[in-house]
Amino acid sequence: MPLFFVLGVLARLVRSELNVSDAVYGGLILYPLTAIGLKGGRKFTRSAFLQDERQSLANTVSIPGYNI
Repeated sequence: MPLFFVLGVLARLVRSELNVSDAVYGGLILYPLTAIGLKGGRKFTRSAFLQDERQSLANTVSIPGYNI
């Protein structure tokens, strides 16, 4: 990652006409967003909030004849 930063600064200093195609740009954007989403999803599944929600859902489903 620091290498890309240095290359970007260097390209800016020499006033390079650095262009990236739309397909490559889309892939470069999609990769970190997917990684962030997967990492957040793993943390969310281990959180206490989700455990509480699972227990609430189990309690609701286990009492089918009970109406609120």
